[in-house]
Amino acid sequence: MVSKVKSLRSLKSYWWYTFTIDYKIKGNKLAYLSPGVYVKEVDASAIVPTVSNAMAFFAGEFEKGPLEEPFVITNKKELEEYFGEPNDQNYNQWFQCYKYFDYSNQLTIVRAYSEDQNINTGVTVSLIGTDTVIRDLTEKEIDYIRVGSTLYIGNYMDEPLTVVSISKNSQGASTLYDVYVTDHTSDLTGELKILTSYMNAGIDAYRDDTTMELIPESQDYDLYKNYEDFVFKLPTISFFDNVKIKFIAKDPGLEGIDIDIAICNPIDFIQYEADDGTKYTSQAEAFEGISLDGLFQYAPINNEVGIVIRDEKNDYIETFVVSFDVTAQDGNGRSMYIEDVINENSRLLYAVNNDALTDLLDFQQPVGPGFEPFSTYIQSHIYKDSQGNLLGENNAVIKNSITTYGGIHITPTVGDIYDAYFEVQNKEFYDIDVVIGNEVDEGDAAIALAEDRSDCIAFIGAKYSDVVGKRAAEATKNLVDYMLSPTAPMRTMFASFFGNYFKIYDNYAKRYRYINVAGDMAGLRCQTNTNQASWWASAGLQRGRIRNIDRIAFSPNQDQRDQLYKNSINPIVNFPGEGNLVWGQKTLLNYASSFDRINVRGLFNTLERAMAKAAKSQVFEFNDSYTRNSILAMFNPYLATVKAGRGIDDFLVICDETNNTPDIISRNQLNVDIYIKPMYAAEFIQLTFTNVGTRSFASVIGA
Repeated sequence: MVSKVKSLRSLKSYWWYTFTIDYKIKGNKLAYLSPGVYVKEVDASAIVPTVSNAMAFFAGEFEKGPLEEPFVITNKKELEEYFGEPNDQNYNQWFQCYKYFDYSNQLTIVRAYSEDQNINTGVTVSLIGTDTVIRDLTEKEIDYIRVGSTLYIGNYMDEPLTVVSISKNSQGASTLYDVYVTDHTSDLTGELKILTSYMNAGIDAYRDDTTMELIPESQDYDLYKNYEDFVFKLPTISFFDNVKIKFIAKDPGLEGIDIDIAICNPIDFIQYEADDGTKYTSQAEAFEGISLDGLFQYAPINNEVGIVIRDEKNDYIETFVVSFDVTAQDGNGRSMYIEDVINENSRLLYAVNNDALTDLLDFQQPVGPGFEPFSTYIQSHIYKDSQGNLLGENNAVIKNSITTYGGIHITPTVGDIYDAYFEVQNKEFYDIDVVIGNEVDEGDAAIALAEDRSDCIAFIGAKYSDVVGKRAAEATKNLVDYMLSPTAPMRTMFASFFGNYFKIYDNYAKRYRYINVAGDMAGLRCQTNTNQASWWASAGLQRGRIRNIDRIAFSPNQDQRDQLYKNSINPIVNFPGEGNLVWGQKTLLNYASSFDRINVRGLFNTLERAMAKAAKSQVFEFNDSYTRNSILAMFNPYLATVKAGRGIDDFLVICDETNNTPDIISRNQLNVDIYIKPMYAAEFIQLTFTNVGTRSFASVIGA
């Protein structure tokens, strides 16, 4: 019995000892075991972060660029580089982006993508009985036809035909084409229609079994909207017999056509000294007139090849040294595998290697002692001896040059434009402050996006037909009638409308064009946000001056401006000696509120975004006085700074027990009530002149 008590006492003592040590060391890091100086940091410096307030967004039709992928550019050069030049079809959309850069430098673009469309060829064809060949089509008539395309004839929409193959049918000086299709059950006669969509250009190449040359093999390509889409589809890409590699244009559409690729063997770079001491230097060319010498920092060796990619129409060349061996690395340990190098670094092409054809990786080595006779190779490569004399055939430009073909561009529909705008719907992922409207859909998608996000403002311009070529009175009436019509834009505080059109000079087409004003209006807004703040008005002589235009479509007088402004249409005017100016800053809100002004809406957009990001740091903290005081310590100094910057007249932040009752706390909710008195812009300045005669000022003022 005694022994049991001793055991219990011993166990009890051990438990207590273990608990206290565990508590003091693990549960409380400030439990000290020996004298010394111990340092602890407490971060009480949380502040409201600075947020973007000058990022614009546009979606529309472009010649090149990734499809359905938000892409940020910062200047006009990048616009041309990544999205191409304007053409007669998309110039109004393209110049919205171009003119935006007259004022600001951050623009996110989404290139709109069109789903399948039926293209009418205007050609009448017939397939009678068992005939499955549509004969004698011109190159223009088969422009959208590819192997695998779906065709319809006349009104027989229930009998789709699939293209099996296309062959040339040369007749005299003309080249015609025969299109072979699948079987049909009815006799078909009528206009030929093509069901088609965007398509990347590309080229397949097969490997000759005796040389390293890759010879073009005409095949057809799928659509790869952007890099993410390409990576997703990469495992499903298949190869026809003996095809070694596919080159696919990164830009869907016509811009990917006619990209040249040269594949250069190690022998093309060799400098050779023969047994008799004669020195020979390769004069091989990537393309006619473009020597390999100087294109590469170092020549390929062993199982490597040099790849030269040229976009001649844009005067652009890029070069890579790669290997068909998936394990190959350079001296820095970076992959040299052709897919890794080309897909990650080329601006123009994707490359897909058929690694199943491993037997074709036996590269021929440079000639010399121990190798086959030099004369075996002099037949197909140009060399110069030490005296500068050319040896070999004169046509020995590298024979591995191939060219992409087959891209298709489809004009996006209004629905496609809408879908493109909503690529940036997620406001937690994309910071957007200003949305540039697209006249193709009269700005509806831009307004819908801004309304949905409720943290940005859409800028919409008048339609061409309402103002261009019209006198001021007629243009004013057209704009007011439009704003009062059932087709008017949505009435919302997150959009604004500007009633004019601009004439500019198009340096690309060498002609004058009229363009929508939305891009300039968005640019002015972002310029003001950057140079002053989002609560300043981007209008008037100080901040509303329009740049780099030839003229405005019309200049309304005071009475006409009154009609426009009371209908939420912001006028754009020309004052002699002052230039072209924005003369209004209303939103499309249709009831009396301070939110009917762009600067007030901009103020709240900035406050809400910044303070919401700051408050996120307190999510999952305890709803107690410490957390609530931490929030006040962030919000009050921030709002005081905005007040000092003339953004607000006064403010009040409540976050205590009065709005966080026990019931609220028990629901895991924390309330912060923020009251703002915004500053108002002086839009109507009245100057009253009083002739006091001989009377005193005091007597007149007091009267």
